[in-house]
Amino acid sequence: MIPFTPPKQIKNFNLFISGKLGGFAGKVVEFEPPKLKIKTEEYLSSVQDTPILLENGLEPLTASFTLAEVVDDIITLFGQGVIEGALKNGTVIPEFVVKGLMESAIPERLDLVMRGYVTELDLGTWKAGERANFKFSIAVYQYIIRKNGQDIVDIDVLTGKRKIEGVTGLLDLALLFT
Repeated sequence: MIPFTPPKQIKNFNLFISGKLGGFAGKVVEFEPPKLKIKTEEYLSSVQDTPILLENGLEPLTASFTLAEVVDDIITLFGQGVIEGALKNGTVIPEFVVKGLMESAIPERLDLVMRGYVTELDLGTWKAGERANFKFSIAVYQYIIRKNGQDIVDIDVLTGKRKIEGVTGLLDLALLFT
């Protein structure tokens, strides 16, 4: 008989943003990581009884986080779209890192590393004497899922890279230009 092992849970996590911003321990109310979803289209040939789904890339990658206070430096990232590998204002695309700790007999690290820019700024609802939540959404161009220091998922939209456990999931785009 196999002994029951409870599922590992995220015990704690923190958000870090590149540049002058430090961690937001105790201020991050919620974080929603990018969803990885394959974009598909149906294909039905004359000899098939039912259509098959053909892969057509990934759905856009977005993430969001909610803070318990307004942070001016995040607000300044709003609307700074990407042009030629940098933000419109010429600065480097910011890096958003969420570091999590999963509870188990041996604690495990789960890090989510994202590069992108802030596309939505929701200052929430304000009521006197109550905490207001401030929600930010990010368009993600680079996404790495790292468990205990090992990259499990590595996606870079701008360079056409998609690796899952070290296996390349896309054709080498360099072949198109040689």
